[in-house]
Amino acid sequence: MGKLSVSLLALNRWIPESPSFLAARGNTAEAHRMTLLFGLADTPAEPRSGRGARALFGTVHRRQTLIICGFGLAWGIIYWGFVTFLPTVLGRAGLGTSPAQLLFAASLMSVPGTAVGAWLYSRWSSRKTMALYGAVTAVSLAALAVVPLHRAVFLVPALIGLLTGASGVVAVLGPYTAQVYPTAFRGLGSGLSAACSKSGGIVGPPVVGWLTATMPIGRVAALVAVPMALATAAIARYGKETARAAATAPADSPSPSPTASAHEPDDLAHT
Repeated sequence: MGKLSVSLLALNRWIPESPSFLAARGNTAEAHRMTLLFGLADTPAEPRSGRGARALFGTVHRRQTLIICGFGLAWGIIYWGFVTFLPTVLGRAGLGTSPAQLLFAASLMSVPGTAVGAWLYSRWSSRKTMALYGAVTAVSLAALAVVPLHRAVFLVPALIGLLTGASGVVAVLGPYTAQVYPTAFRGLGSGLSAACSKSGGIVGPPVVGWLTATMPIGRVAALVAVPMALATAAIARYGKETARAAATAPADSPSPSPTASAHEPDDLAHT
């Protein structure tokens, strides 16, 4: 793992910067070259914006920040909490096969569904893809609340749906966050998104462990499905569509006027 990390750091110099980042730094010539390389319609120069936590939770981006944080936290509770206890719970259910083998098989079967999510995100709709995989996750948890856990014929489809949905959610959350925020605080927004999803590793295990000790696993599945269902409804209703806007302008800001867009790169170059 250490060698892989060092290799990635060494190769970092050959990873091109985005046109919007270069334009924001005043490097308009390189931004134009990257625009042509990526096949974009025009160099997506971004308007000046604030920085830091105040910008993340300001009037313009507050709603999207709350949606992203809620989506990440809901995923973290499911993945780091509920899924962690599945082998133990399934072992007590009297399955005829090993829970570890069953989960491994379900994980392999979920890979194609996750790959489809990447295609849907870029070709169909970023917002609808996130809502779709969030809904698959919540519905699969609801199914686990009612299916007999000792019957693999009913259990396996629910597990495949759960792992497909959860993998798809985290696969699209990162790029969606990067496209929602402008270059000035995109890194901070992405870090906050990652922190929310990883915080499930702190909150999830003790909460889910306590729940599984006090109530049936079906009821626990129904309870952890609620945050994901709410986050899915929020992204479906209030989320921003980024897939179609990425090629021409940042998805987080209104299109500038023709006069402003014509002079903005030069203005940025002299700041």
